[in-house]
Amino acid sequence: MGLPSGEVPAGLALLLDEPASGLINSEIDEMDLIIRRLVDEYHIAAILIEHQLELLSAIADRAVVLDMGKVIATGTPHVEFQTPRVLAACFEQQAHGWHSENQRPAFSAMPTR
Repeated sequence: MGLPSGEVPAGLALLLDEPASGLINSEIDEMDLIIRRLVDEYHIAAILIEHQLELLSAIADRAVVLDMGKVIATGTPHVEFQTPRVLAACFEQQAHGWHSENQRPAFSAMPTR
């Protein structure tokens, strides 16, 4: 993936929809490094839609948590991912089984480092 730094327009954002889907832990770690490098090197925002809380907790500065399409939390991942409402959404649906990907809580986050 190459972007010439002199040609990156101001206000550019990288949108990633479940970039860790199907990856093993070592590949998720590599994805973390790639996203950080792109954000730092090109001074762009990255917006991730992801179910892997570990990845988001590692790289995101802000998070928006959706449950069944409704925003249930916004703030920093380290705080929001520990709130009772977010944990209940994750574990309640996990305990009852997800009928589809659309029923799982979605996490959107933006690294700004």
